[in-house]
Amino acid sequence: MAVSPPLTLLISQRAGDAVLTRAGQTEAIEDFSHGRPAGAGAAQDSAAGWRWHTVSVVGSGSVLFLFNDVVFSLGDPERAALTAGSPVPEHELRAMTLGKAVKLVREAIYEDPLLARNNPEKARFLAALVGWKSDEANALLAVRPNAARGPEDAQVRVASVGLVVLTQLKGLQEMDMLSARAANDAVWLHAPQRLRA
Repeated sequence: MAVSPPLTLLISQRAGDAVLTRAGQTEAIEDFSHGRPAGAGAAQDSAAGWRWHTVSVVGSGSVLFLFNDVVFSLGDPERAALTAGSPVPEHELRAMTLGKAVKLVREAIYEDPLLARNNPEKARFLAALVGWKSDEANALLAVRPNAARGPEDAQVRVASVGLVVLTQLKGLQEMDMLSARAANDAVWLHAPQRLRA
């Protein structure tokens, strides 16, 4: 069985331009901030002085998961959830439904609206749990409204996002350029409202 060469993501200093390359061949990716293919102009941009950053894309066995404005590399979501050191016993985690996992997210976001940044270990566990229990979600937006009176008022949305988008966001994060607005523009403006949890 032949192994595919690793993917590399090139991200320019300009807002969101990206190009995926494999074994020296470039594929254009839609630039999520301008809606135009970015691949064709990469060589000219380099010649014009734009700096392109190369970001290695994680291997095929790994799952990327966006939690608010942080991208986590989970590996296998089930294994990540089970080995996270959660106070929830393993037998309860295995029996847990997606609804209960979302309830845990609501409780955590109510306590700390910036959970993904303030407590990445707990956020990674919750991301893995939602990814495992939904079997398809790889993005989670959890917000505590200012007028929230309890965890039940926290708003949660889940989505299934393409690998190219998550890889682009992960690359921005590795360069300290990922913002809530970039995540919103790339994912949540396009996700159907019916995916609210």
